Amino acid sequence: MADDAAPDTIRVVVVDDHAFVRRGVRAYVDTVPSLEMIGEAGDGEQLLALLHQWRTMGRPLPHVVLMDLQMRAWAAWRRSRRSPGPIPRSTSSC
Repeated sequence: MADDAAPDTIRVVVVDDHAFVRRGVRAYVDTVPSLEMIGEAGDGEQLLALLHQWRTMGRPLPHVVLMDLQMRAWAAWRRSRRSPGPIPRSTSSC
């Protein structure tokens, strides 16, 4: 996965509740040499579990998280403001 990525490779995670969207993003990312898809999640809870697992295992965190901010599960998570600690800085174009 990300451990043997080139230093200039951008690690990407996609979070969307629709599997076909995740597959489409993965298909695109796989065509771009400077990007590496290191994971995907169906909701915010799964993303947090992945981040926690990678942090615990000492694995590199993603540089970019592509997320559907309109997911019902994500909205609930945002309201609760639960976080296992700092999450990589993000930007939104919404």
